[in-house]
Amino acid sequence: MTLWSRLRSWFSAILRRSSMENEMDAELRFHIDAYAEDLIRAGVERKEALRRARIEFGGIERVKEEGRDARSANLVESLVQDLRYGASNMLRTPGFTAITVLTLALGIGATTAIFSAVNPILFESLPYPDADRIMMISDLRGDGSRLDVTFHTYRELLERNHSFEALAVTKPWRPTLTSPTQPERLDGQRVSAAYFPALGVSPALGRDFDLSDDQVNGPRVVILSDVLWKRRFGGDRTIVGRQVTLDDNLYSVIGVMPSAFENVLAPRAELWSPLQYDTRNITSVQTREWGHHLRMIGRLRPGLGSEQATQEFDTLARNPEREFPRPTWALLDQGLTVNSLQHEVTENVRPALLAVLGAVLLVLVIACVNVTNLLLSRRIRATRRTWRRAHTADPSTAHGEPASCRDGRGRRPGGGETRRTGVNCAQPSGAATRRRHRCKWHGARFRIVGDHADRAGGRIDSGTARVPQ
Repeated sequence: MTLWSRLRSWFSAILRRSSMENEMDAELRFHIDAYAEDLIRAGVERKEALRRARIEFGGIERVKEEGRDARSANLVESLVQDLRYGASNMLRTPGFTAITVLTLALGIGATTAIFSAVNPILFESLPYPDADRIMMISDLRGDGSRLDVTFHTYRELLERNHSFEALAVTKPWRPTLTSPTQPERLDGQRVSAAYFPALGVSPALGRDFDLSDDQVNGPRVVILSDVLWKRRFGGDRTIVGRQVTLDDNLYSVIGVMPSAFENVLAPRAELWSPLQYDTRNITSVQTREWGHHLRMIGRLRPGLGSEQATQEFDTLARNPEREFPRPTWALLDQGLTVNSLQHEVTENVRPALLAVLGAVLLVLVIACVNVTNLLLSRRIRATRRTWRRAHTADPSTAHGEPASCRDGRGRRPGGGETRRTGVNCAQPSGAATRRRHRCKWHGARFRIVGDHADRAGGRIDSGTARVPQ
């Protein structure tokens, strides 16, 4: 049965209960009458045929119960009854209900709040297309710690690798935006031309960087974030092609990023400009191009993983080429590391976030245990009240006299008369059990064995009680 069919059956069981019962009764009568007609045609009398049909068909109520189970009617009815019972108990004890609800609300609320903060960071994928293919590549120091790469290391890997469809490098940039109204210090990034393709995003307005923009002494161009565009330029769609002043230099705005774009590598960045490093002076080791200050990001080709990329980079590191000379501080003799961008972003905060999540889960468990203790104590008190009522309802029982010592009308027999009793003084206690009790009839003592009680001069059985005078 499909989920939709099951839901439809449940709703029918709730809304059409009486009609469903009538349909089952009609169907059962039809089958019994049809079988009886077959027997009548075979020469059996109608009364006997109906009796045989009912016997052959089995218990009517049992068949109806099976039909209710098949249509999930019993499940719905049990659920409704449980809800009614729970609601009545909650309304009957409002103080207990308030404490229980408050305890659970605190535990569930704290857990939900912390999980809502942890989930986007640790468990949800990054907000990029095929985010699992985005990798961070780092150089390694002699002690195994990670190190930012140099620009010429990036160039070598860009030319020689076959695992990545896009590689890019970035570094922080903090320009000052000047305008007739008010200057503002901004957070931004200098990036290589393939930075946004590596992330799998593109500007919502205008165009992306191209290779001609990322050349030494190239044009000064900039891409704005959606937030900066709306805050400083009022969301003017004609901003593309206009010039803005950054660090006393004019930059042409070539694009605006989408409003949903999240830059996890630099969350506060609001504008981007090409890196524009010199690719020609690879032999000049005292230039900025050989400094370890660039973060490298790449997008793997479809079907490849970080293991294949790491193996390829290790091979490239062990086999240098004359075209790409390396200084002593960038020999790549320790190899390169390739980690997913999500791992890189959450690595430092993962232990703390998991600890916080574990703590709030423990709070939820403690809240559940407290509620369980409240329910158990409430149940114990209810059991004790029931026990007291059962032992104080009959005054004779409270004094040790069995209720069965009375006659069928609740009176003690007296004198020498014989009375019919529903139950005699003898209480069934098993074949191997013997015990005594004092019956209040004239202080006589009886020995109870099975269903009989014997006394000198008289006998009491399960049907008649004769008491000597």
